Amino acid sequence: MLNLDDAPLMAQIKQGRPQCDLINNSMMSHTKYVKQDALEALDLDRVKSA
Repeated sequence: MLNLDDAPLMAQIKQGRPQCDLINNSMMSHTKYVKQDALEALDLDRVKSA
């Protein structure tokens, strides 16, 4: 079960319209997102170093 802070983002993800590209989450939230199949692998080819 997601806590209330995670609920809006999970709703956006389920609708296919998340409002962010990256999130800085806790390990507990990360585990919840993994169980919900709500994460994608980071495409390192698209990440540019400064």
